[in-house]
Amino acid sequence: MCVMDEWMCLQCKKRERGNLIHNDFPFPLKGSLLHRRTEMSTTSEHFFCIRQVVYHLCASEMWTELFEVVSDVKWLLARAQLEPLGLVLDLEHAASASSSASSSASSSETKNPHIQTTKLMAQALRMDLQELVHDYRSVPSRLVGRLIGYESSSSGVAVDVRSLLAKLREWKGPSPEGW
Repeated sequence: MCVMDEWMCLQCKKRERGNLIHNDFPFPLKGSLLHRRTEMSTTSEHFFCIRQVVYHLCASEMWTELFEVVSDVKWLLARAQLEPLGLVLDLEHAASASSSASSSASSSETKNPHIQTTKLMAQALRMDLQELVHDYRSVPSRLVGRLIGYESSSSGVAVDVRSLLAKLREWKGPSPEGW
């Protein structure tokens, strides 16, 4: 299942709880539409979801799901393919939105290592932005190269970085056979 399909299913669950912002979607939020990708009639709707998922998750305050999306290799590549700068801006927005929510809840970044990890991802990709414009497929290797130094630190961020790096290293490519 595609990351966007999983997110759409999460939105359906969130909608049932009454926390989702419904008016932000350009297509109707019917249960069958949310559960089956085949019913999304155009690829423009899929591109819209790739571009907007971070903002919707931030608005819905779904921080765990947000980090799952921004640390998903398929989403990172899909977002970088559309707009490399957009990927960096999405990561920065995710970090700042979750950071401001944490500070308003009197929590700090040390209690939520996802914030710092997302900031590190944004900083790493911003440094390589020019190269990402030419080849978006280098996102996983660039993140591994930039974040490998944080893997051995003793902070709470290290656990998050280790899990992110494990996902990036395990990813074999766009097809099951690898590149």
